[in-house]
Amino acid sequence: MQNELAATLVNWRQRCKLGDVTPTFVVVEIFLCLWVLATKIDRVIIPIIIAMCYLPADISIKVGGLDLQAIRILALVGVLRVYLTGQHKKITFNTIDKLFCLVALSGSIVYVLASHNTFSAFIYKCGVLVDTIFLYIMIRSSVQSEESLHLATTT
Repeated sequence: MQNELAATLVNWRQRCKLGDVTPTFVVVEIFLCLWVLATKIDRVIIPIIIAMCYLPADISIKVGGLDLQAIRILALVGVLRVYLTGQHKKITFNTIDKLFCLVALSGSIVYVLASHNTFSAFIYKCGVLVDTIFLYIMIRSSVQSEESLHLATTT
């Protein structure tokens, strides 16, 4: 019975192309995604911090050639929440936002130009840039007042 269960789990992982992903990882990831969707917007940073601290960064779910790490999935869910609830309309693009985008983009360009394998470096930095921009949009929309900024920094 135990051997059949182990064989079923291995077969499930191979069919879903999950690699090192464990059922516990999937359950925790789903819980954190639901937390991002259900919590108040000024508290959305808490599940992000938990994911960054406690979920392994090297485990990813492969979907159509894309490697979706835990934080990338949470960032995607958070950006979807921002756009579905209309929070993106409250964000005004200011100088700090422009500088943030400029630093993220210039860092990616320098990394690609300095790399020997430019195509792999380009793919890697595109993923990092997506993570960075998505997390920035999510956190930027969650910091709406001085009180929410204090909550984010004390968490």
